[in-house]
Amino acid sequence: MEVLTVIPKMAIALGVATVSMISQIQFRGTVSSPTEVGAEYIVFQTYPNNQVRGLVYIQNSDIGSCFEGVFNSQQTQIQQITYTHPVIGNNHDDGWETHVSDEALNLSTFSHSFNSSEINENVQAWFNECLEVISNPLE
Repeated sequence: MEVLTVIPKMAIALGVATVSMISQIQFRGTVSSPTEVGAEYIVFQTYPNNQVRGLVYIQNSDIGSCFEGVFNSQQTQIQQITYTHPVIGNNHDDGWETHVSDEALNLSTFSHSFNSSEINENVQAWFNECLEVISNPLE
């Protein structure tokens, strides 16, 4: 199976940032529990120039996507989003696929904030993988 992936300019890595330049991890959900099965959640960090990297996912499923974009604090939206997700196939090493979204991600949809310590280990590992994949796009 052959996959054609176009990497837009905004998908180029933002470079390595020092800890002082990165915000704390934000963990938000559409429901009041940080672990409700089938609920939607978002985990993200902001970087200089309002750049954002993160993960949006459905709890206890394989449905989710890494993303990067620009945080617009006035509208509480993440805009200019590029999503990156694993290609689903017979082999787990099939690679990653990207696409640019025309729609902003409204953080008001994820109205419940949680402490980052409430992120379970599997989600934390997925989030860390997202940060790595976005930092080193599709290598």
